[in-house]
Parts: sequence; C-alpha cells; structure tokens
Amino acid sequence: MRKISLFILVILFAVIACTNKRENKLYQIKELEKISFFNENGKIDKLKADNLIKAYISFAKTFPSDTLSPAFMFNAAQVYVAIEDFNKAIETFNYIIDRYPSHSIVPQCLFVKAGIYENNLHNLVEAKKIYEEIIKKYPNHPLSRDAKVLINNLGKSPDELLQSILSSKNK
Repeated sequence: MRKISLFILVILFAVIACTNKRENKLYQIKELEKISFFNENGKIDKLKADNLIKAYISFAKTFPSDTLSPAFMFNAAQVYVAIEDFNKAIETFNYIIDRYPSHSIVPQCLFVKAGIYENNLHNLVEAKKIYEEIIKKYPNHPLSRDAKVLINNLGKSPDELLQSILSSKNK
C-alpha cells in the first residue's frame, strides 16, 4: 500500500511540475509579446525579436502535443519574416508542415512560404510549385483561390499587375 501511495505522489508531483513549467512558459511568452520589437528609430530590435522567437520555439518543442504549439511555431516564423531571416522562416514553416500535417494552419504556412519564395527570395519556380500544392491539397480553402490568382501573376511587375487589373475591369 505504501508503494502505491508513493507512486501516486510521484505522478502527482510530475503533473504539477509539468503544469507549472507550461504556465511559466506561457507567462514568459505573454510578457515578451507585450514588448514592442521596434526601437526608437522605428527599426526592429533583433534581440527582442530573437527572445520572442526562442520563447515560442521553446514552448512548442517542450510541449509538442499542446494545441498552442503549431500557432506558436507559426508566430515564430512570422517574426523571422519580420526580421528578414527568410531561410529560418521557411525552416519553421516546414517544421509545422512536417510535424502537424493535418493541422488547419498548414495551408497558411504553405501560402506564406510561397510568398517568401516569390517576393523575397525571387524564386518563382519554387513559389509556383507551392501555390500548386495548395490548390491540389486544399481545393476548397480560400487560399486556393488566391494561389490561382498569384500563379497567373507570377513575375509581373506592379505596373503590369495594375495594367492587368485595369484591362479586366474594362471587359
């Protein structure tokens, strides 16, 4: 009987410790989210951004099954985009896609990833491939419609896009 009581106490302690660790990480994230990334010159303070990224990723890797983990990884990827670390952003989106393939956030990950390839890395071939993947895998998702439009306009300059919009209105 004594062994069972001790075992129950150990399990209870482990659950409480894990809950406290989760709550501490959530508190840390909330506090870091309150801090503006921007310095007095209006530029992003990379140290503050890096701290937030680390907090998001630490939570997700410590609690991979937590329902908040995919969203925190997505937030980390978005911060990478903000600080223009596009390769890390893509790596983080890929982590989400691979780790949580059936999660509802995956189409968004693909869409933003394609946008990075198109607009930041100027790799139109890879962007088109990812847009086509969205259309194929998520035909009824609103981003699928957007991906079709973007494929039709890949590589066009802002002037060409404007001209295309104006000509379609005149029809």
